[in-house]
Amino acid sequence: MQYQSLYKYSGSARFSKKFGAYLIELFIVLILTLVLYSVADFTISNAKDSLFYNMSEELNEKENKLLSYVKESKLSYYDEKINNLASSNTIVGDYIYSIVLTSLHYFDEEGKNESHYDSGTYVFDDLDKNIEHDRVRFYYETFKVNNQKDYSGFDQNQCGLDYYQKIIFDGVKNEESDYFTLAESGYPILNKNVAIACDAYITEQSQFVTLDEKEYNGYVIYTDIYTSYYSIFTDAMNDFLLNYKPYHSLYLEFGESRDRLVSYKIILLMVIYALIILIYFSIIPCFIKNGQTIVDKIMKIGFIRKNGDTIAWYQNFIKFISYFLSYFVVNAFVFTLLYNNNSIAFLNFKLLGFMPFYVLYVISIVYLIANACFGAFDKKYYQTLGEKMSFMIGKFIGD
Repeated sequence: MQYQSLYKYSGSARFSKKFGAYLIELFIVLILTLVLYSVADFTISNAKDSLFYNMSEELNEKENKLLSYVKESKLSYYDEKINNLASSNTIVGDYIYSIVLTSLHYFDEEGKNESHYDSGTYVFDDLDKNIEHDRVRFYYETFKVNNQKDYSGFDQNQCGLDYYQKIIFDGVKNEESDYFTLAESGYPILNKNVAIACDAYITEQSQFVTLDEKEYNGYVIYTDIYTSYYSIFTDAMNDFLLNYKPYHSLYLEFGESRDRLVSYKIILLMVIYALIILIYFSIIPCFIKNGQTIVDKIMKIGFIRKNGDTIAWYQNFIKFISYFLSYFVVNAFVFTLLYNNNSIAFLNFKLLGFMPFYVLYVISIVYLIANACFGAFDKKYYQTLGEKMSFMIGKFIGD
């Protein structure tokens, strides 16, 4: 049985006041979801022989094996600074620094600031040792040849030193000056003046250098070599990822295992989030007068039916659905805060096998904007879309 509300003739709660309450409750929901999910996830993941624990261990084993395959190919290495494989930019930068000094020393020249490189990282006094930073050379000349039986569609013409020479020389095309020449060992190095100009640009940011009555643009040379080697390195990495069968097959298994773990973690988060929204926005208002949440009560916002009656329990349940959509974006923050870069796996997870999970965040944001527009443009009751759906209006209840 419904009763007339005492606040039937009170003024409507203004949109700005309700929006302030929304922001406060957004923060409350975020903190509650973050804390409760973190505790639940940590407890389950660290419980011996639990589903999460076993799946995490299996995933870690496969990830470490994948990393070991990449290390064996020498196409990359584990960079402790970023706690991941070194980026392509780092790999290419290492190569350029190394090839510049290797070339200078081959022609009995010294870099303008050799200490800039001499940190035990770059090898420049021995062409054979330079392989450490010319990862593409090692890949085509050694790794791919030694593991040819493990490659899909292996082509003898796409490996070896001759093939490496070809892609290096074809990669940088400059009609005025050839950047590369061959050392006695057959290894592609920079021409003397090219190496000097590139060294001047790297160490002193000197763009133009005149050598043997010819002007060299160190910036252009550096950019050409960088772009070329980046493309060559990317092609080599793609060849390894797609055609090296031990890596590719394990990666597919890794992806399936990761998706299973991600799906269980999403279910855990959704259950916790739904319970928080249900308790805070539906159950608590049933025990506080005027359909109020804790924040509503503090800010003196109450809810009644449009005809002036007190609201019924089912209206609070409809409000639960509205708030479930409005605050859903909170889950994206939780994943991002807890998993950083790995949160992409959660955002891209396919619901029902076809719909990316992030689509729900888009729907949430669209609904939130619609909610706000309804409340802002309704000058009589300031009813949001959620309030219209649950047949209630907000009142300023005063003292």
